[in-house]
Amino acid sequence: MALKETSEANVQPGNSFLRLPDQPGCYLVTTSSGTRYLFNRADYTVTRIPAPGASPSVNDGVRRIRTVESCTVGEPGFWTMHSNDPDVDWYWQRTTAIVSIIETTAGHASPAPSAEAPATSNHRNGQSADA
Repeated sequence: MALKETSEANVQPGNSFLRLPDQPGCYLVTTSSGTRYLFNRADYTVTRIPAPGASPSVNDGVRRIRTVESCTVGEPGFWTMHSNDPDVDWYWQRTTAIVSIIETTAGHASPAPSAEAPATSNHRNGQSADA
């Protein structure tokens, strides 16, 4: 399947994209480490799905998206997520290189964002774990 540039006309389940589309829909982003991220652009959420053997992360589970700075095939991904913890302004995620972005029908009924996972360290301007 050929990769497509993002446009509203070609956002269909099963399509592959070079960049994460802005249009509402669910997109499965897979990284070179094997960790996957399910973006629900209608609900503004992202769910980290760790690869087998990946370390647990404070970003596991569903989180509300704050910004998407980079989400392009061939490049590391970077986005920020809102926090429910009054001691943490926001969380951030930097990934290994993105190998695919595919629209999916999975996740259209995403669960509510998860409660805060225990953190190993807090940073006033964000918190992260590499994946």
